[in-house]
Amino acid sequence: MPDAVIRPFDNWRGLSKGYISRPEVLPPDTRAIRFSGRMSSVELANVIKAASNRITPEMLDGAPTFEAIAASLLQVMEGAVLVAHNAPFDPGFLAAELEIARLPLSPTLAVDTLALVRRAYRFARNSLPAVADALGVDVGRAHRAMGDVQTTRRVLERRRGITTLGQLLEFQGGSVPYPHSPVLSLPPSIAEAIANGGRVRMRYVDARGRETERVVSPLRVHAQQGNLYLVAHCYRRDAQRTFRLDRVVDMVPEA
Repeated sequence: MPDAVIRPFDNWRGLSKGYISRPEVLPPDTRAIRFSGRMSSVELANVIKAASNRITPEMLDGAPTFEAIAASLLQVMEGAVLVAHNAPFDPGFLAAELEIARLPLSPTLAVDTLALVRRAYRFARNSLPAVADALGVDVGRAHRAMGDVQTTRRVLERRRGITTLGQLLEFQGGSVPYPHSPVLSLPPSIAEAIANGGRVRMRYVDARGRETERVVSPLRVHAQQGNLYLVAHCYRRDAQRTFRLDRVVDMVPEA
């Protein structure tokens, strides 16, 4: 595949996303679009209507969860090359959400337009809008996911004399590494709940020292800056929440 000649976006996929305050809802304006030739063959533009900036609760009404659109997203991604601006961020996001959805993501080749731009040019700023402006690329609605996808596509089209995927990957310094979750030592009650979709009851102390009792369905655990964090659906808030495990006072399986 790396030696394949690059036709104009033959089996390429661009991805863009945003974040919101309700993590259990699909990040607003998550968009993926797959190109064959110069035509869009699959567009996931109907997954959600909210914008990625200035999110309001009203924008989230009726928004699907990531799990609800994950199968469609994987179909868009199948056999495609990931193209994104600052691509190292995207596989981690996808891997985390697909882990929660209990769906696999096969390692895929990734092209990072940010890395390409840094190697090819000496712009004062390398954000996607700044790069597009420097290259004379129409950005459409900046910081809106489908607009960013289209802008990333147009930036990639400015590749200089590169005709194969292998050349493109070599120029950017190799494919973006696929994230692998480290093996973590988890409390048995959490490990069992994650494996079986169960619940746990816990007493939790927040950053202000306030203690509450929660019933949660654990989804995944990840390490960050030396701490372990539990991502779980909290029935007290009826929403997905993240808890620092060292702040859990007590935890027992919920019958």
